Amino acid sequence: MLILQVLRSFLFGLIFTLISVSITAVLAYPIQQVYHTISNLKENSALIAIVLVSVISISVWHHLSWGQPYFTFELLTLFLMSLVGNFDTMTGRIPVHFLILGLVLGLLFGLEKKQFFAHVIGGLSYLVLSIVIYLTGQYYAQQVLNYKESKVVFGLGDVYASGGVGFMLGFSSGTIVLILTLILAVLFAGVKSIHTGEEFLKKSVLLGPSFFLATALLFVVR
Repeated sequence: MLILQVLRSFLFGLIFTLISVSITAVLAYPIQQVYHTISNLKENSALIAIVLVSVISISVWHHLSWGQPYFTFELLTLFLMSLVGNFDTMTGRIPVHFLILGLVLGLLFGLEKKQFFAHVIGGLSYLVLSIVIYLTGQYYAQQVLNYKESKVVFGLGDVYASGGVGFMLGFSSGTIVLILTLILAVLFAGVKSIHTGEEFLKKSVLLGPSFFLATALLFVVR
């Protein structure tokens, strides 16, 4: 019985990931810069890595959460954050559409769970906080690192992702995800810095995959 449950969860994680990557590829296709990436998936180690992480994390989450309260809410949240992670990996950007979808889902979640204001406060709080981080990062990149355009700090797409997470998860859970995201981003930057030999503080890291993995970790451990 346990083997069948594990197999069911693995198949769910695999299908979930394939659907997410396929939808992302369709959405990203019009962007000229990613055409080569999509047509040469096997050469994109970053995308392959997030696919593997997605299959594993979703399989574990499904096995532990099947039949639990709010399973559907968590599934929708994970799917949206999976799209965020995939899109950021493929294109290097997170469109504002994900913030809008996060807002809509968050308001629906809040109404259903009778925690409407917690979700609104969470979304607005992290939207404002992420804007402050974004502006501070822009100042640091331009004034300290002498970059005309910021390449290494919190981007505008990360503002959209932060706001979307806040709306979907509310204030308390959103705080955990945001902290985990930043920790994971620092760890990934450190690993990439060691691997490539580039200076740590000047290493660019995509936050989209970290947002997805942080959300999955939250749902798995709580």
